Amino acid sequence: MALTEKERLLTILDRRVADRPAVICPGGMMSAATAEVLRKAKGNFHTDPLVMAETAEEIRLATGFENLGVPFCMIGFARRQIAAGADVIAIADPAATGEILGSFNFREFVSPLLARLVREIRAAGAGAIVHICGDAAVILDELTNIKGAAFSFDSMVNMKIAKEKLEVFPLMGNISTHLLHQGTPDRIIRAIKRTFDCGVEIISPACGISRQTPLANLKTLTGTVKGLNNDDRS
Repeated sequence: MALTEKERLLTILDRRVADRPAVICPGGMMSAATAEVLRKAKGNFHTDPLVMAETAEEIRLATGFENLGVPFCMIGFARRQIAAGADVIAIADPAATGEILGSFNFREFVSPLLARLVREIRAAGAGAIVHICGDAAVILDELTNIKGAAFSFDSMVNMKIAKEKLEVFPLMGNISTHLLHQGTPDRIIRAIKRTFDCGVEIISPACGISRQTPLANLKTLTGTVKGLNNDDRS
């Protein structure tokens, strides 16, 4: 029997085998709030909580992503989000990348804090995703110290190598947002299949989506992933 969207994502985050990859798009800076979707928003979706929630639902319905993506701040807010019913908290770190810090500084200054965030989130009863912007190649080994999270990567990360180094961790990503903005459906589908064959369990945009990304391209992404089956991985 096919899993529900929620069951599938939580199964993957618990490091169990699902029927197919999940296809999600976190909120905040990685939201799929494109111009086509936002034209339907009534009110200030940046500051009005009700409009924010309604916009998150509209994004889900319009694109086919299997989650409601709303903004995330720091650990105190994460606890309140979980208490309000959030199943998964995504931590997006656009600055503490391997390109900027290098492996030593990442290990010394970032890894312990991300590990604590993930530990607190899991203790509160939710799943956790950590997104690292940029080229994470030099910090892949350091990420093994952050237990209990799925790792999301930018488009320049070789997901085959990432999977080899982070074999026991669920991986998420990393369809180029430039491709989603300007690419053809055929190119998007080929990128999805390459990512799938690398063993990625959650297929998603690699980073923040351009407001001008065609809704049709996002539907190509979600529709293609929903047609995959883990038994077909090459």
